Amino acid sequence: MSTNTTRVTKIKVESFNYKDNKGKMFFMKGTNVVRLYGTRYLGRQNKKFDFEMVCTFKDGFMCDGASSPALAKLVNIPKIKKGNNEYNAGAFIHDALYMHTGDFDDVSFSREECDDILRRIWVLSGLDPFWARVAYDAIRAVAGSKQHWGSDENDCKHLFSVKFTYKKEHKK
Repeated sequence: MSTNTTRVTKIKVESFNYKDNKGKMFFMKGTNVVRLYGTRYLGRQNKKFDFEMVCTFKDGFMCDGASSPALAKLVNIPKIKKGNNEYNAGAFIHDALYMHTGDFDDVSFSREECDDILRRIWVLSGLDPFWARVAYDAIRAVAGSKQHWGSDENDCKHLFSVKFTYKKEHKK
C-alpha cells in the first residue's frame, strides 16, 4: 500500500493570541486562524494535489508548546518563541492533530504526516532545517505512544477544527 505525504510550503497566521501560564501551558484567547498551503500526494490514487488547510482554534484551546523530547531541548528547540507565531502555530497545530489522531471530516492524516507538518512549519518559520529534522526524528521516536497520539487529557480537542480543501491536481 502506498502512503500519503503532505508537504506544507506556506503558512499564513491570520490571528494567533495566546496566554502564557508561566511556560507550563498556553491557552488560546479568542478565535484564532492559521492557514497552511502545500501539496499532498495520495499514494493509493497516485495523484498529487495542491491544498489549503484552515486551522481554527477557539478560546480556551490548550497546548504545552513544543514539548519536545530531551534531545531536541539540547539543541534549543524552545516551547514558544515570543514574536514568532508561525513557529508557535506549529506546536499548537501538531498537538491538535495528535488529539484528533489526524482524523477530520475533510481529511485524515497519518501520524507521520502530522509530524512532517510540524517539521515543515518550523522550517518555514525560520528554524534551521537540520535542527528541525533532529527534532522531527526525536518526536517520531517518542511521541507515537498512546500517551500522546489520541490523547485529549485537557479536554479541549473540540476547540480545534480543520477545513481541508484540495485545490488543483498536478498533471503527470
